[in-house]
Amino acid sequence: MSLVAALGLGVLALGFAAAQWGTVTFGAPVLDHNLGPMGVAGQVIAVERLPGATCVTPERLRIARLAPVRTLERLSLAGNQPCLVPGNWVRVRAVLSPLPPPTALGAFDFERQS
Repeated sequence: MSLVAALGLGVLALGFAAAQWGTVTFGAPVLDHNLGPMGVAGQVIAVERLPGATCVTPERLRIARLAPVRTLERLSLAGNQPCLVPGNWVRVRAVLSPLPPPTALGAFDFERQS
C-alpha cells in the first residue's frame, strides 16, 4: 500500500512540476507599471474601431527600450486617428500602462484574461 501511495504522490509532484515549467516557459510578459513616453512602431494587421479609441494589432512591433520578448501585441489609440487599414505602418510616442485590476471583488479581471 505504501508503494501505491508513494507512486501517487510522485505522479502528483510531477504534474505540479510540469505545470510550473509550462508557466515559466510559455508565460507572456506583463507590464507592472507605466512606461514612457517612448517610441512605438509596427505594421498594422488588424484595426478595431471603438467609441473614443482605435485598437490596433501590430505585427513586428518595436518598442524603444524594451527587448523584443517584452513587446506588446495590441495598442489602443485614443482620440481621432487617421483611417488605418491593415498593411499601414504606424509610429507613435506612447505611454504604456498595465491593464487595470478588477473594479470590485469578483468582477472581470482583464489582467488575468490576457
